[in-house]
Amino acid sequence: MKKTFALLFLLLPVIQLIISCDELIEPKDIMLLVKDDIPPVITLTSHTNNQPVGRYYTLGGNVSDVGRGVFNVWIKKDTGSFEKALVSGNTWAFQVDIGYAYAVHTYYVYAEDKSSNFSKIITNSIKRVQIPSVQITNLMSGTLTNTTNIVIYGVASIDSPAIITNISVQVNGGIWIEAINNSGDWTSWYCPSVLSEGYNAIIAKVFGNTPLTADSGYFYISNDLTPPVFVSVNYTDYQKVFSQTYQLQLVYNDAISGVSNVMLQLNNRTNLPMIYSSPYWITNVSESTLIAHIWKYYAYDRFYNISATNQTVILRKDFTVQEFVPYYNSKPTNFISIGFRNCFDISSDGNTFAGVINIGNKVVRIHWNGSIWVTNYFAPIYIPNSTYFGMAIALSSNGNDILIGDQNGTNGGANVGYAYLQTYDGTNWVTNLFLPTNRNYNPGYGCSVDISADGKALLIGSCWDGEVYGWGGAVYFFRKNGMNWETNKFIASDVEANGRFGSCVSLSADGNIFLVGSYIENSGGANKVYVFRYTNSSWIETNIIAGGTGFSYQVKLSDSGNAFVVVQFSSQTAYYYRWNGSTWTATPLTPHDFKYSMIMVGYDCAISADGNTVLLSYGNVYRFHWNGSSWTTNIINPYLTSMTGFGQSVACSPDGKNVWVYGDKVYKFVSEW
Repeated sequence: MKKTFALLFLLLPVIQLIISCDELIEPKDIMLLVKDDIPPVITLTSHTNNQPVGRYYTLGGNVSDVGRGVFNVWIKKDTGSFEKALVSGNTWAFQVDIGYAYAVHTYYVYAEDKSSNFSKIITNSIKRVQIPSVQITNLMSGTLTNTTNIVIYGVASIDSPAIITNISVQVNGGIWIEAINNSGDWTSWYCPSVLSEGYNAIIAKVFGNTPLTADSGYFYISNDLTPPVFVSVNYTDYQKVFSQTYQLQLVYNDAISGVSNVMLQLNNRTNLPMIYSSPYWITNVSESTLIAHIWKYYAYDRFYNISATNQTVILRKDFTVQEFVPYYNSKPTNFISIGFRNCFDISSDGNTFAGVINIGNKVVRIHWNGSIWVTNYFAPIYIPNSTYFGMAIALSSNGNDILIGDQNGTNGGANVGYAYLQTYDGTNWVTNLFLPTNRNYNPGYGCSVDISADGKALLIGSCWDGEVYGWGGAVYFFRKNGMNWETNKFIASDVEANGRFGSCVSLSADGNIFLVGSYIENSGGANKVYVFRYTNSSWIETNIIAGGTGFSYQVKLSDSGNAFVVVQFSSQTAYYYRWNGSTWTATPLTPHDFKYSMIMVGYDCAISADGNTVLLSYGNVYRFHWNGSSWTTNIINPYLTSMTGFGQSVACSPDGKNVWVYGDKVYKFVSEW
């Protein structure tokens, strides 16, 4: 036990480091922090083995470490002692003055990382011969500067009786510039030079009164004279924000030395902190005051090249919120929160809504009659304790028709399912029961439902239907013709086992277009959305739209049928589709703040009648609105916390201005969006 506590004590700083990181650390990276036993990798690229050299030359190469990083590069000549080389980034260099003795010398090089792991020793032999040599002494390859005019210094040598006659320097392949003799015999020299903006390659060359010449090898220097460039901010100018907390994200680019810091000012408050989390510079805002937030910001690089100042104005607004708590037998209760994503709907005028309450899975309909809210309750008739009664609910335009799915109903076989249509005739509620035509395949009928605006067309999912393949799925479409209901059953044209066709459905207002989702968790690409249109007195499957894992978890179609939204569960993106007259064009919708939603972007979704407003939910509710040129986003969470079940289901008014959110309560949000 004592050993266990001792080990935990030793690991505590590592655990604290992991918790304090701004970015999520991958498991493989955590292991490297706890135990780094991988040695660094080192190469020697200059000079080549057995290369003849003069008195001066430079050994160098590359070095890297996948763990905690490179600590040192060590080098020794022959039987001497190891010395430190110069390390800059992933390169190393060691300048040598070998003297005048002609001989073959062997160098030994290895690297050490910060966990005391050592690379293998590599060797390199050079041959000191009668050849001139030249070396640049005041530069190291890979360094940065912000100076255009520099002076390059160096040394040179040649064996007597030969003499040096000239040393020249070339920058970026341009003309050779003669250096200045600083010692009379060229053993010391310098050369004023001009650097270009960006990457510069510099080389020195020595000439003597013999046919032999030599050069210093290339030195690479980056010259940074350009300030960072502003790329983007995650809010449009004068965008409205309805949450007390939001996150400002800025992107800057500096191709040479990199952005060093971003300076931020809010309404004359300066030096607000920003955190870098690639590729964003981020600040978290908490402002309750309902005023314009005037943000000003600029960036500078490591050489203090300063960008222009940009400005974004964000309008901090608020919304009014109504909370609805259902009552049963004069006692308050809660709406249910067990993962139903279709268990709430509103009428077009917003005067009626329905959801499931946590009392025996009853469905409550709440209606505003002009003076008070009137409540009606509906319970399963045939299976009193059915677990899934109300897992799917849809209301007609005036709220007088309510379609209720009961996937767990068992009339004629296990998990056959029911669908109840409750219709108010002005005096009484009339119940119609709808059953699948084939009850022998465990169909899971009623898992999803939708209803047309006039209540005379019904769409019911049967996602476990096994008529063709086990759990292949089906949907049933009912249309009222006089006193009778006409029935059509649809199976996907590419039906497959476990396809779950019908796991979610959505119907246009006139009942002539509908969507069907085929959702399989962890399918790895089999999830699809199917589009059906009623044309020339018949139904046609017009489109199949495929997506990746989690795609088609939920779908919602606009009233006109010309736009729809698809949730991709366990993802940070949903997809919006608009019909352009010949094809469906897709637009990804990604919330910019996942503070409460973790990694999921859509437990449920909703779309306005014209398709210009979309709601996505999970923890927060995100309202996207197309303003004619771009999408704007609002975050809706009145208490800045993840309330029980908040966002489990959502709905919006036809104009998209009223937002309804279902959780343990029902919330109605109204604002000047």
